[in-house]
Amino acid sequence: MSMINSTAIQACGLKATPQRLLILKHIEKAGHISIEQLFDAVQREFPSISLATVYKNIDALLAAGLIREVGIVRGKHVFEIAKEDHIHFICKRCGTVTDIRPRKEILPESLTGPLPGEKEMVELNIYGICNSCKNET
Repeated sequence: MSMINSTAIQACGLKATPQRLLILKHIEKAGHISIEQLFDAVQREFPSISLATVYKNIDALLAAGLIREVGIVRGKHVFEIAKEDHIHFICKRCGTVTDIRPRKEILPESLTGPLPGEKEMVELNIYGICNSCKNET
């Protein structure tokens, strides 16, 4: 069942266009997707869409807080549906991004000390070799 629908888009102050709904559908389906992968997937269903339109809609969805951009060191950033704070495990060999749900708050004060402001969001990436890649050697 999709978490994103036209009501959720409108609740964020955006118009629920077919392009936005399709972009969100593919982000949600993939879990984590690069702009190139997203454009390819969307263009298969909406052949007249341009890369500029995909970028424009990504910017609007990011600003509305419906999606998040996951920065990957020495790799292409990917997009995901916005959800509660979580950790990403990123395989340095195959590039797979996997969500890990923490058992406790991601940045407890005992680890960071007092923060110099109010926390709004936590992004934490762990890099390594996934089990699939590790078992291939």
